[in-house]
Amino acid sequence: MATGGGSGLKQAFDQFARFGKSESQLKEKDIRIESKNVQKLMKEAGVVDGKYTSQLLDNDMARVLGKLTSSGTYTKGM
Repeated sequence: MATGGGSGLKQAFDQFARFGKSESQLKEKDIRIESKNVQKLMKEAGVVDGKYTSQLLDNDMARVLGKLTSSGTYTKGM
């Protein structure tokens, strides 16, 4: 992990990934972040704004996730 703000980034990611999950889902410890929570995270971080909209974020996520799922297997947690 990178030094500096890496632990803060992981903490923020974990906070948004857990949002809206039930207790049983949280106990599984295999939590994946939902796209609506990615949008909330990006808005709070200032990535999504007047120029880079949530629609553009959705399009970019679909393009990247499409490449990941169609390119074979990848390790869990990526």
